[in-house]
Amino acid sequence: QSDGDGFSESAGRPMRRGILYKQPQRMSMEWPNVFPPLQERLVGLANFVNTELQKPLTVTCLARTPEENARVSGKSDSLHVVSPTRAADIRIHMWVGGKKTNLYTSEDLNSMQAWWARAGKGWDFVLEKDHVHVEADKRAK
Repeated sequence: QSDGDGFSESAGRPMRRGILYKQPQRMSMEWPNVFPPLQERLVGLANFVNTELQKPLTVTCLARTPEENARVSGKSDSLHVVSPTRAADIRIHMWVGGKKTNLYTSEDLNSMQAWWARAGKGWDFVLEKDHVHVEADKRAK
């Protein structure tokens, strides 16, 4: 099934480090430029979601150009735009048969947020209307 942006959960995309990617080719190019501690946290979160919740974790956005950021009404100081990339967006629903289907329950999202919070202060997990936005502590080296 495909949602409005042409992404299909059943497209047989490769999983890398336990993470599915909305745009596998783009993500494979961007991954090396992701802040290494954020890479570790994303892989850890994917492992938690895959094993404990028995669900996939799909990253829909890592890096953005300033133009892409403006087009999606991103914040001017977005951590998607910096290098190395310090933010990622995670899919929380998909469209099946013309209906929006949540991929995670409220309990799942609370568990994911609690897992993410173990990284400490400054590691944000923000539930947006159509995705979860995670980011690395701006002070982390």
